[in-house]
Amino acid sequence: VMMFWKLLFFFSTQQQNAFAEDDWLVAPMAAKATVFETCWDDDDEICGLELSNGLLRRRFALAPAFGTVDFEVYFAGEGWRSMFRAVEPEAVIGLDGGDVAVGGLVSSDFRGYCNRTSFAESLEEASPSSALSFRGYRVAEPEAPYDWTPGIRHSDDSLQWPPRGKRLEIDFGGGANKVAEAVVAATVVYELYDGLPLLTKSVRVDAPSSSRVDRVDVELFAANAGFGEYYSGRGPRPPGFDDDGAATTRSFLSPLLHAKTDQAYGFQCAWVDDDDAPKGGCDDDTCDDDDEGAVEPLLNCSASLGVTSAAALITTGRVLLLGLDSADLERQSLARHRAFATLAPQVTESPIFFHWSGDVDDRDAFEAVVAEMTDVGFEMLVFSFGTSFALENTTDAYLDDIASKVAYARANGVEVGGYDLIVRDRGKGGYGGDVGDQFAVVGPDGASLQEDACFASGWVDQLRADVLEFLDRTNLSMLELDGPYGGVPCFSTTHAHHRDARDSVYRQTTLQNNFFKKLRERGVYVNTPDEYLYAGANRAPMGYAEQQFSLPAWQDITISRMGLFDDLYFRLPTAGWTFAPLTVYHGGGDAAAFDDKPDVIDWALGQYLGAGTAACYRGDRLFDDATDLGRRVKNSLQKWVQHFFKRYRRTLTKPIIHLRRPDLQSWDGWLHVNPFSDDDVAVALIFNPTNRDLRDISITLPLYYAVGSAYCGDLLGTLTFLVDDARTTPAGARPLTCAITLHFATIDRLSIHTVVVERRAVVGANAVSAVQAKK
Repeated sequence: VMMFWKLLFFFSTQQQNAFAEDDWLVAPMAAKATVFETCWDDDDEICGLELSNGLLRRRFALAPAFGTVDFEVYFAGEGWRSMFRAVEPEAVIGLDGGDVAVGGLVSSDFRGYCNRTSFAESLEEASPSSALSFRGYRVAEPEAPYDWTPGIRHSDDSLQWPPRGKRLEIDFGGGANKVAEAVVAATVVYELYDGLPLLTKSVRVDAPSSSRVDRVDVELFAANAGFGEYYSGRGPRPPGFDDDGAATTRSFLSPLLHAKTDQAYGFQCAWVDDDDAPKGGCDDDTCDDDDEGAVEPLLNCSASLGVTSAAALITTGRVLLLGLDSADLERQSLARHRAFATLAPQVTESPIFFHWSGDVDDRDAFEAVVAEMTDVGFEMLVFSFGTSFALENTTDAYLDDIASKVAYARANGVEVGGYDLIVRDRGKGGYGGDVGDQFAVVGPDGASLQEDACFASGWVDQLRADVLEFLDRTNLSMLELDGPYGGVPCFSTTHAHHRDARDSVYRQTTLQNNFFKKLRERGVYVNTPDEYLYAGANRAPMGYAEQQFSLPAWQDITISRMGLFDDLYFRLPTAGWTFAPLTVYHGGGDAAAFDDKPDVIDWALGQYLGAGTAACYRGDRLFDDATDLGRRVKNSLQKWVQHFFKRYRRTLTKPIIHLRRPDLQSWDGWLHVNPFSDDDVAVALIFNPTNRDLRDISITLPLYYAVGSAYCGDLLGTLTFLVDDARTTPAGARPLTCAITLHFATIDRLSIHTVVVERRAVVGANAVSAVQAKK
């Protein structure tokens, strides 16, 4: 059962601009990213460059040497706060077994905190023989790492690509010792973006061909407590710690400086303890105790390279630094989602696709399933795994056949894609098909062949050529690429694109990224099970474990909804995919398959489309129009796809506020929020998965992140509702927290309810009404 509620918000055009003016999560920010030279401190004792956008700013001293001297984030409603604790190099290059610092600024100050009274006079230049020094800088616009067009496949057309902001490139050179002399130059690249407290950083290294660049520490930042992770080995315990509480391996509070990289493998960020700590932290016997007791989180974002430069520029991936202004989990989650969409906007594409497991060679069956898809509004057909579809088959007859099918589907408004297993289990004895011993990953003994293919062997050249030819000749516009490069080192010394194990992870990751970049150039939509979303892929798994799809159907969709609820804290709805086995998948028999269970299919559609995410609905057909059961399934598909999801797609694909986690003991649900929308600004999904009616239920919807705070009081004070066609009043309204309470006399067993909050601008009007549709 689906119950449909709509709340219509009417307000004057003057109120439209009354958002909380300094909260970037609900209001557009007027300030833009800029770079300028200035001086700071009361006596202008420190002068240099400032990179700022009104929400995040980083300050670099130019003298006595170059280095970061402050890094601040703007707290909505409060003002600026410094995250900075102590001076660190701009980067460190591991070269030929030694370390080369970039920048040269050091400080003699105590490192437990930053004492601004003595800070300026503590700054010094490191010995010229131990660091690369500042040579100059350039300011430009941000660059796009791959092609993408806003609005494609119903993506967020308000996103700019590349993102608007400023790019700061800072050049360094020099050095006189044996190690530093090998470095020709290094360039540190920052990009700061308009409208959100997000900064990225990467490093380019130019070294002679005889030198090996072992690693680059791209970001070293000594943070204040709270902005970095508390080190549990010494000093104060983190807020929320209880000495007698159950042990946890997780930090009690997420750091307010959120740091990660844009690389799937070989480049990670970690918080360690400061004060000359060995890699991975320290204990009482290995740490300098000059400032024992201080909380000293040090961020180290380090790229493992192992690359012999061969006289070419070596470029690291990017570090992503997001300044957060609250420990609130929902607010942090919304901030991370905005940053993610800014830097990987292709993940906002939202096609509804069907994994067809039918006979690829049966033209009649293909045309029949395309007709079913157009009847219910599905937009993309995927030749599924386990079928005869062969992406690496480039024979003329096969390509002509697939091209003909793609053309037919496109003429009927359906895109076509296909599945391929490309790296993992494609080596010696791998279940995906052996690509040849010469391309297999070599084990640590230098001789044994592993089950994966090496993506820095000649296999990548063959695969790339075959796939691109297939795409260009068939117009296939979607790929599900299973088993991309998964981080395994290869110890071969004869493969085409890496020298040995030390550079194999970097080279394979780079080549996999470049492969996705080629697909983006062709506008290909990509599903993949690994985290290549910053490289151009569209979706990765969410709320997903292979074994759950062999559970009885109701258990499967319940576990899946729990996974969705949790994973939507860190993943945008459109960036994740899960699975709906219309026919038997791994196991579980008929009890696990959905195709003869219309109630299960209806619920699955409601929870997945209601989450704004894509399930891989997999089967040999969507419905059978000739049977009563099939017509029930068709009605469910039309209801959820055409009448609900496509109508409210722009908000359903936005992040959620978590209302109540599924536990199968009462109601559960979530609330999508879209504060920049001109119409629907929130959509809630309320589930009763139990076998009993729930009586006298009150549910609070927090609407701040949907409508902003400045006019909440006016709107919430004039809410009216129609419940079962009878006018009633809200059970409660809290204008200061911008929340309303809905009261349900009864929530029917096994029912899904939707609540839509819409904004309608009417000059001079300030009224709110609610309309209930029939079940």
